[in-house]
Amino acid sequence: MKKVLFFFMSLLNVATASADDTNYIINCAIGEEVEGKTVYLTNLDNTSIIDSAVVRNGRFHMEGKIEHPQVAVLSCKDFSLGKPNENVYVALDGSEAQLTLKVGNYPEVSGSCANIALNSFKKTITPRDIASDEEYENARKTYEDSNASPEAKKQAADLLNKYLIEMRNRIIKFCVDNNNNIGGAMYFGKYNARLSSKQIDMILATASDEFKSYKAVEQVIKRREAEKKREKGNKYIDFEMADSLGVMHKLSDYVQANKVTILDCWASWCGPCRALMPELKRVYAEYHDKGLEIVGVSFDKDKNAWIKCTKQMDLPWVHLSDLKCWECEVGLVYGVNGIPFTLLIDRNGIIQGCNLHGKKLRTAIEEILAK
Repeated sequence: MKKVLFFFMSLLNVATASADDTNYIINCAIGEEVEGKTVYLTNLDNTSIIDSAVVRNGRFHMEGKIEHPQVAVLSCKDFSLGKPNENVYVALDGSEAQLTLKVGNYPEVSGSCANIALNSFKKTITPRDIASDEEYENARKTYEDSNASPEAKKQAADLLNKYLIEMRNRIIKFCVDNNNNIGGAMYFGKYNARLSSKQIDMILATASDEFKSYKAVEQVIKRREAEKKREKGNKYIDFEMADSLGVMHKLSDYVQANKVTILDCWASWCGPCRALMPELKRVYAEYHDKGLEIVGVSFDKDKNAWIKCTKQMDLPWVHLSDLKCWECEVGLVYGVNGIPFTLLIDRNGIIQGCNLHGKKLRTAIEEILAK
């Protein structure tokens, strides 16, 4: 009786576990170049192998189960299965994927919307009607060439700008058209940094739950929620962090004691951050006695590098850091995904600007001080 009960419970456990699993089936026709070689199915980071199969008679087959739907990569050692330097993606979403792969060409795919979306993206969004791959690359090289004439640089810049604007528009359309599957979700997670906040919100507004549950999209949603907290007119969010001696400081200590406070996020390894410091020092010298204070927050991990840089650059305001780089508390609170990053906060704790520099920063400071 015990054996029967144990067998029954084992079947029940298997059935329960399988209910949440996602089946996948991949059938692929492939060129003779990879005959007898092993094709691997790995996760997006290529850090773990999900499955593998040997190519026989120009075909291979994979079938199995995973815990949840995901996007994976097909690869073969020493061979590019599609276009050079471009991954061949497959959506493991419970559907059967049919692929035809030819070395040097884009995959031909049928199956779920996600699989079709994954492997049509590059063809869909690349505006070759504006510039071929070769023309784009030549324009990029000309723009970066210090010996190129001003006229040549301008022509290159105009072409690149037109190309990138059209590419962004196509990315938006692609994400809107595919905001119900993990194929669209993967590319949205990968390319959302090229989109404005309004464009991101527009795509998410009509997206399916499946789309929103994809890990990369969840991160975008969290970042947008944090970004909204730093918009002009919102109350600032307080935090507490240590200086180089371990003494704790609250942002509120400075906001309440001054007429205007600049929160400046930077790092010793950030070239653009260091390039802005001389101007920030001039702003501090000009307005500090009138009621301005700066609170610097470093995204460094190396404490010695952080301290050395503040001394070398002779930065006279308070400096704080939790030495967590992109996991810095301030970065998580305010959705900081790039530095330099600044917030301008008035004496009432209201955010009056984000990432203001030069004339715009001075104008905003003077308007606050005049109140």
